[in-house]
Amino acid sequence: MHDVPSGRVALAWMLTGAALIGTNGLMVRLAGTAPTVSAFYRMLFAGVLLTLFVHLRRDWRPMPRRMWWLALLPATAFAADLWLWHRSILLIGPGLATLLANAQVFFMALAGVVLFGERVGLRFVAGIALAFFGL
Repeated sequence: MHDVPSGRVALAWMLTGAALIGTNGLMVRLAGTAPTVSAFYRMLFAGVLLTLFVHLRRDWRPMPRRMWWLALLPATAFAADLWLWHRSILLIGPGLATLLANAQVFFMALAGVVLFGERVGLRFVAGIALAFFGL
């Protein structure tokens, strides 16, 4: 059984992660590499570290071959998103590029309502408002 971190430890990890994520745009800009190269190495390092982490915790679970193929769909979409974000950092700057990338939640919410008939409830509106003010 895994230990559950206390509230303070979880908050510290969350704030550390937010601080690191918040500096990504600047680090990409300062690295001076092509957007594709930046995105590739970020994903490579993240994949290696995640694999090491899962291996050390012994949390690996085998998956059927069909699931690996299905996992390629969101992986491809994420790779395209990351590549476009890195490219936009160089074109319009890290701040505006990050704002544009994070605005996708509003478009996805709108698509859910318009295309899939999702219902808009109070919690949904509160979440959208929180996301808007957070952005």
